[in-house]
Amino acid sequence: MNVKQKAANNSFYLFLYWIINTLGGFVFWMIAGKFLNESEYGIALTAISFGFLIISIITLGIPAALSKLIPEYKANRQMKKINSIITTSLAIILIINILNAMIFFSLKNYFVFLLKITDQLFYFIIAYIFFGSFSVTLFTIKYSFQLMKEYTIIGALSVFSKILLSFVLLYFGFKYFGPILGVIFSSIITIILAFPGKQIKFNLMFNEKDIFSYSILGFFGALFFSLIANFNYSIITIIKSTNATGIFGVAMMISSVISAIPNILNNAIYPIISELFGKRSKILQSLINHTIRYSLLITLPLILIFSLNSRFLILTFSSDKFVSASKLIPILSVSTLILGIGGIFVNALFALRMTKYYTRVISISTITFLIISFILVYLLSETGAAISYFITSTTLLFLSYIYLNRKIKVEFAVNDYLKIIISSLPFLFLLVIKPMNLIMFILANGLLVLAYATILYKLKFFTRNDINIVKTVLAKLKISKLIKADFV
Repeated sequence: MNVKQKAANNSFYLFLYWIINTLGGFVFWMIAGKFLNESEYGIALTAISFGFLIISIITLGIPAALSKLIPEYKANRQMKKINSIITTSLAIILIINILNAMIFFSLKNYFVFLLKITDQLFYFIIAYIFFGSFSVTLFTIKYSFQLMKEYTIIGALSVFSKILLSFVLLYFGFKYFGPILGVIFSSIITIILAFPGKQIKFNLMFNEKDIFSYSILGFFGALFFSLIANFNYSIITIIKSTNATGIFGVAMMISSVISAIPNILNNAIYPIISELFGKRSKILQSLINHTIRYSLLITLPLILIFSLNSRFLILTFSSDKFVSASKLIPILSVSTLILGIGGIFVNALFALRMTKYYTRVISISTITFLIISFILVYLLSETGAAISYFITSTTLLFLSYIYLNRKIKVEFAVNDYLKIIISSLPFLFLLVIKPMNLIMFILANGLLVLAYATILYKLKFFTRNDINIVKTVLAKLKISKLIKADFV
């Protein structure tokens, strides 16, 4: 399997997981929105996002280090080294969890007051942090071995278990305890299914230089992406109210779909870039260029659909209590695309061991976020959070592109981007076409997508490489014979 086929194979399973995870996330928070009011919804969102932020901190960047080193060691057939870094990583996370629990219990009253939560919810957050830290790490190990089929199945079962338990608890009146217990249960399911029994050899390597050096770098990267994805909820809750947090959360839930395509493609090529470290730079350049091209191809129409149908989407997937979130969706949709492409560049810096530039990009972006987010939330509430998200994402993209270009010349396919923009013009009809129900929404946007694809074809956007990638994906679906070899 060549590099592009491997990338397509990874993308196929990651796309399946994205569909399951995204739809599951929609259903999970949609159910919560139906059962909870704005304040209760904000409390649940604050608890889960805060817990995930702490998970990103206490894992110390170890998942990022493993995702970098396992593919590289595997390519060099260093299996004993892989077993050692996995065992060492899990031991470190266990120790840090114990220390974290001691600190949190000693500061319980402070956290309860600051996050505006109950004592019982505080204990559940501690449990989520413990199980979630192991869940994230073990799930990353599956990804790092590029066992994408297993990765997808485990992810699907985890998502299903989260939805099921949360719904049952909400139905029986457990309110915001339902969502937090749902994510705890799903973390336990992931731990059980992803536990790497064969790789646990009790050969600890606390003096392993690579795992610690890349963990430090990965820590700052994970902290930044967790901050920008989760900390806004806590900031809004602390400075404003849980009602405002709920409004921002609904807008982010819908807009986050936009980042899926660049994130999927990014995750698909990241272990491949690690495997190719120090080898063929032209292949790396091609992978990154194609990733950006496909990201824009799919996400630009989605941005227009989501932005011009924002009110309808909120009423469909949540309730009229959150309709004021519609004004945030255009800002957040564009921001998530920018962040997704910036993430491609940042991960490439990490995989190519451009550690100095990686650290610089993450540091400047984090400082930018922390400075502007508190100020803008104080001045503009949830709208300020959306604007800070946009500014931070743009900063990350700009800096990471400049530094990556020093190693790999990232050439933007301007002609292809213009074709995408021109082909997207029919979506502007959504300014006057307002669907009244889900069937009309699907029908109207389906016709516009067909027009989009037709204009792209007429403009000769698609290449033979595109057809080969489609054939690889269809082969996974066992229907590749439907594509003729001579089709161009």
